[in-house]
Amino acid sequence: MKEQFLRSLFVHERLQLLHNHEITRAFSQQQSNSALEEWFQFALVQTEAKRKAKLESLGVNKLIFGSLIQTTQDLKWNESCLPAIMDYNADWLMVLEEALELNCQINIKENEQRSIELLVRPFLLWANMKLENLLASIDAQGKYINTSLLISSILPHLTSQLCKIAGRSFVLELHVAKAMQELEGDTPEERFSNFVEKHMVDNGNLRLFFLEYAMFARLLSERTIMFVTVIEEAITRFIQDWKVLKETFQLEESPLIAIKADLGDSHKGGKTVMRFQLKSGQTFMYKPKSLAVSHAFHTFLSWINSKRFYPEFKGVPIIDREEYGYEAFVRAEQCETKDQIRNFYRRLGAYLGIVHLLEGADFHSENIIACGEHPMLIDLETLFHNQVKQDVPDSADVEAQFAIRNSPIGTSFLPILFHQDEKGLGIELSGLNDREQLIPYNVLKVVDMNTDNMRYIRARHITTSSHNLPSLNGTTISAADYLTDYVNGYKDICYFFIENREEMLSIDGPLKIFSKVPVRILLRTSQFYMNFLLELTHPDYGRDALDYERLLDRMWFSYLDDRLISSEIKDLCIGDIPYFYSFPDSHHLWDSRDQKIDNVFKETAMDHTKQKLLSLTPEKIELYAKWITESIIGSSLSKKIHSVEPEAANMDTTKESVIKSDQFLNEAIRIGEQLVKEAILSRNERTATWIGLNPNYLGQLGMSGLRGGLFDGTGGISLFFAHLYRITQKQHFKKYSLAAFQSTLEKFPITIKFPSSFYGQASVLYVITQLENIMGENKEWKQHRLNLLDNLSRSVEQDTFYDLLGGAAGAIHVLLNESKMRGSEQEIEIASMYGDHLLKNAQKSDKGYFWQSSVLSDVYVGLGHGSMGIAWALFRLAAVTGKEAYRETAENALQYVRSHYSSEWGNWVDCEAGTTLANWCHGASGIGLGLTMCLPFLRSSQVKQITNEIEQAVATTIRYGFGNSHCLCHGDLGNLELLLLAGKYLNRPEWVELARGYGMEAVNYYQSKGEYLTGITKCSNIQGLWLGLSGIGYQMLRLASDKDFPSILSLQEPLVQTRSLR
Repeated sequence: MKEQFLRSLFVHERLQLLHNHEITRAFSQQQSNSALEEWFQFALVQTEAKRKAKLESLGVNKLIFGSLIQTTQDLKWNESCLPAIMDYNADWLMVLEEALELNCQINIKENEQRSIELLVRPFLLWANMKLENLLASIDAQGKYINTSLLISSILPHLTSQLCKIAGRSFVLELHVAKAMQELEGDTPEERFSNFVEKHMVDNGNLRLFFLEYAMFARLLSERTIMFVTVIEEAITRFIQDWKVLKETFQLEESPLIAIKADLGDSHKGGKTVMRFQLKSGQTFMYKPKSLAVSHAFHTFLSWINSKRFYPEFKGVPIIDREEYGYEAFVRAEQCETKDQIRNFYRRLGAYLGIVHLLEGADFHSENIIACGEHPMLIDLETLFHNQVKQDVPDSADVEAQFAIRNSPIGTSFLPILFHQDEKGLGIELSGLNDREQLIPYNVLKVVDMNTDNMRYIRARHITTSSHNLPSLNGTTISAADYLTDYVNGYKDICYFFIENREEMLSIDGPLKIFSKVPVRILLRTSQFYMNFLLELTHPDYGRDALDYERLLDRMWFSYLDDRLISSEIKDLCIGDIPYFYSFPDSHHLWDSRDQKIDNVFKETAMDHTKQKLLSLTPEKIELYAKWITESIIGSSLSKKIHSVEPEAANMDTTKESVIKSDQFLNEAIRIGEQLVKEAILSRNERTATWIGLNPNYLGQLGMSGLRGGLFDGTGGISLFFAHLYRITQKQHFKKYSLAAFQSTLEKFPITIKFPSSFYGQASVLYVITQLENIMGENKEWKQHRLNLLDNLSRSVEQDTFYDLLGGAAGAIHVLLNESKMRGSEQEIEIASMYGDHLLKNAQKSDKGYFWQSSVLSDVYVGLGHGSMGIAWALFRLAAVTGKEAYRETAENALQYVRSHYSSEWGNWVDCEAGTTLANWCHGASGIGLGLTMCLPFLRSSQVKQITNEIEQAVATTIRYGFGNSHCLCHGDLGNLELLLLAGKYLNRPEWVELARGYGMEAVNYYQSKGEYLTGITKCSNIQGLWLGLSGIGYQMLRLASDKDFPSILSLQEPLVQTRSLR
């Protein structure tokens, strides 16, 4: 049996076991080299430096490593190795044998449910026995502990943990038995029970399961040992500390009846945060780590309170025992008055300033509890969070990330999107969010439990709400409703720091108490590590530790210091989340085994805090206050960015303006110069980006460096700069156009399957053609264009959005533009693939055809997200290909649009707020624009009706569409595009002049107010095309000369060909 369990040993363990047996003689050098290359290819370890670092972490050369990774169950062992193998012993192997023996001794009852839990029953029995013996030895009289209740509260956590490790292998074996027709029974439930009876109740077969999955057998055993050890340690400490616990938390004389042991990640040998509950109902928290930083933080708050800062802060009772500690359990409580809500947000804003000064990070919603008017921070381990040096490439995006990380946004207190997928869809987990949200990626879950159809699937999951925001009369109150109080709280504490700066920086000042406290350092997100641990539960990695370790070696594919990666892997090998710590005054790092790693940090975290304090100025406070304001507003408007608040609708567009064409050009140039001034460049100035609110396809907004697309990112800004360069010949506009577009190219790995013409790969293709027309071809763009076409041809089935903004409809236009500009048939073929995709996914109703997006619950009819945009694409594709099915589907889509027309409102209504929407994205303006663009492709019999509908769209847009914002997406400069194009197509020059008048009014507004109204209410820090300044600037160029500049709102190809692209 031991020779079989040799497969559960990692490379370094095989080295220790076989180091005296000249293992390299068993394999040729060619075999070892081949095995080594295969290993590193799978592990994505491509560079020689990383491979060398891996080998050095084990203390072996290539030949030894190549030999060791071939020592599998198929090896014909040299007889001299057998004694070493048979002598091998380890705690986990002994526990495995004891657990299996115990399982044989204690019979399974007839009425005991046949479930997956019987697979891990041996370990549960062993843990139960150990815990009973422990509790009997340390509290025989039951003074401190109710043994039966306590153990029954603990074991379900162990059961869940073990089933996660072995569950997928259990299901695999179930389906193998089913395929082999070995299962007996008339129902899925009976056949499942029969499988469990044969394979789990039968001890011989159960042992065979663990022999087959030797790596998982080891892991199950080790996690059980850790669990018992951790519980034993916690209970022993509880009894030892009972007197001080009772005094500090005012506890009654009452036995411990329950421990909730899954309140955090597992670190340092299975240790987790726990909640202890007494029979009296009182609870408190046990934390297996030093709470010195929490104690220091509350001392710091007391110092602030002593200076009469208002409103004062409230501390949390803490017991620090150096290696572990206890905290009072903080319960969420409602506020009783609006003044308490104001005080809550004023304090929370001040906490933001404190945590930012103290280099805090990772303060998500679960780290804050709303206790009446007091926000309580319940986990402070990531204060003085120093940044580990990374060998990252020089890029503007990295510079932007550093700037954001060093700002209040970097604390995670403020809204920011986490876990973004390749389409930019993410989840908001900051300290200001408590909403339930759909996670943007699939998670593993079990379906058809306890049947022979039981299986694991990947499905979307909804997060649970937290208790981090205040409530009044049962209603949660968001920060956006008390934004002034929040921002004032932040400002107040910052000015307090300036006022008390000299004392704070003194040798014995209030910061000194933090110098020697241990603080946690996060190298990567917990989710990143959890994804690895989840993948490692696949049966492919459960048979042999070499397979397990080979997958973990993908950790080496990183910019991190190589010395840190081997420590990460050691933690992951035992199922833990890697743990590192340091001290605020140290340059060094320690891992979970207290191994010191020298000089990881260039500067100490305390140095950063003091530098931050020294550089704090009123100007910086105001800048960050602006970022805070915009990030909170952006989060509150997510998915509603086409809406405009009533107070924003304050522009007078009724008075006549004197139209001066040169002013449009001058204003475009001025906006360009402003964007140049605000740009963030890489050190080599090859890439450029901007920091601002960044929307994605769903309308989620987050403060960050811009993405790469046309709608929201550097691609759109690059296009604006390119046209500025074409008209002015100013070289710095060319420089920033090229730098912004280089950022776009670097942000879009060619593997991304997102064909969107506004956010995805097709948007990059659109910008390439515009830039090549102005600046000429270059080899990099040409190759990228070919790669994009290949990608688009492979991404058709991945499109589940379908519409103009995110899906096939927009891609069709870009591809047809390419064909027209370059005289190529390839693009038409790919466009037809997307056309067929739309035909296949059209949903038919008595009102016409519509398309249901996978991420939008509503069905829209507008240009951006609805049937209008799809109809236009299919009409155009039908005209190019002659395929009648495209035209028929387009006409049915148009019929669906018409079914939503309201004669009462003169508008196309598809959502609750849609009666007066007259924007490019939703409502009359976009529908009118789409109808206008359809005109060249319609039958003559359809033109009259379409013309009447366009006239109605223009009238409704004039009625509702102006005076709210200046942006392209849902503002004046976007809505006037309908007047420009419809005026041209229908020969209505008065509409064109009206458009120019609205444009002039926007210029006048800026000249009087000093800012434009961007697409996000109260936020001026928006740079992208559709919502921000570059779009306003581009439309100024259109107004100066609409014959020279293509309509980007209709994805037009270049109007003036300055270069031949054929």
